[in-house]
Amino acid sequence: MRVVLQRVARAEVRVAGRVTGKIGAGFLVLAGFAPSDGDANITWMADKVLGLRVFGDAAGKMNLALAEVGGALLVVSQFTLYGECRAARGGDSPLRTVCGSLERAGSRERYGRRNG
Repeated sequence: MRVVLQRVARAEVRVAGRVTGKIGAGFLVLAGFAPSDGDANITWMADKVLGLRVFGDAAGKMNLALAEVGGALLVVSQFTLYGECRAARGGDSPLRTVCGSLERAGSRERYGRRNG
């Protein structure tokens, strides 16, 4: 599992012009899953992200976690985090063999629910 984490004042996802996800202050998480990622990987990463103390306290020190500031999560599937350009030969998709399957995506939704 790979994630790119962005601390945001606000974020939203649009599909065909329609907002499909939106948050105020919190984390925008771009998450990529490999076929070998299981529940243990997802749980570990979710706990890691939720435990990061990267929000400012009253003294301005980055000392508070997401829940302590009432922040939100917007988790976006980002399969390109596993892109391997060297594998793209003869018209093959550079992502086909390294990304998690869409069938397993339902279990990935729990990643975003661990904040609640």
